[in-house]
Amino acid sequence: MKLLDASPTESVTDLPTLEARLRRISNRPRVLTAEEYLRLSGEEREVYDDARMLYLNRDLTVDTPAVKAALTDIRRLLLTNYGKPAGRHGLLLSGPSLVGKTHTAFAILHAAMNRYLADYPEPRAEGRIPLVYLEVPAVATAKSMMQQFCNFLGIPRGPRYTLEELTYMATQIMLRGKTALIVVDEVHNLSSTSKNTRDAIRALKGLSNVLPATFIYCGLNLEGNDLLTGDEGMQIAGRFTLRRMLPHSYGSSDARDNWTSTVEAFESGLGLIKSEGRCLEGEEEYLFSRTNGSIGSLGFLLRAAAIELLFADSIHEHGEERITRELLDSIPLDIAAERGAIAES
Repeated sequence: MKLLDASPTESVTDLPTLEARLRRISNRPRVLTAEEYLRLSGEEREVYDDARMLYLNRDLTVDTPAVKAALTDIRRLLLTNYGKPAGRHGLLLSGPSLVGKTHTAFAILHAAMNRYLADYPEPRAEGRIPLVYLEVPAVATAKSMMQQFCNFLGIPRGPRYTLEELTYMATQIMLRGKTALIVVDEVHNLSSTSKNTRDAIRALKGLSNVLPATFIYCGLNLEGNDLLTGDEGMQIAGRFTLRRMLPHSYGSSDARDNWTSTVEAFESGLGLIKSEGRCLEGEEEYLFSRTNGSIGSLGFLLRAAAIELLFADSIHEHGEERITRELLDSIPLDIAAERGAIAES
């Protein structure tokens, strides 16, 4: 990989790209032994390392304790919603920035896709659309929300389509596709009390009344804003389970165990070429202090360390790729994490 090459980009707010990403998450590059890696030619090594870096930056999804808890939530909701004609319940993933809300949503989508593929290996060939993912636009209206659904589903349309026409087309496609799970991200953009925003909320509620699907709403501090106020807000509050996601703490034994499990999950997911044993064992308190308990900051720090080892050709230099305290100290973090680390010191 050449450092200044344009990096590949993708938007997961369309159906083919989302499905491709979810399938790709399961195909992490195989972790070679040091001996296998050293036997690669220079060109083979570059291809392998490029694939590893793309996986780390684009597809790394790890089952942290928070992810496992949310997976339990959604599994329960899917079961209790099955066959229910109306009044289906959903899940709110809420919290501040960098606590892993979108990461958790994609872990749920990945698990759901794997389960679905076990029964329907080629869902698109059968006209099935099991999963939908979209982001609420910054200035949302009912029509712009339905346009997001149509965009994801690839529905061709003209500029003069009405809200009713857009809603009908999207609904019919998802009904025929037997859509079972719908993730709506950036839902905090619906926290305004303006008429346009309330109309957008009603449009989403209308879909949940018609579609036999389970909805997940993700966003910043959803329970503390105007999303759950008013008549529409009360209906959401009455039908959604809250999974409050917060930065980790380190005060109690349970909190420390939870953080340790999170660090272990990330280290396992990095796919480093190393000898037996964890390289981050004993570094949990240091990592908490560096990241202020933020999953986003932890993920960035460990991914950056892994990529540094990859580019330093650590296999030739040291015979393995092992994250050290010295390497971690050399990587600057986001401003919020660094401020938290200074406050703790």
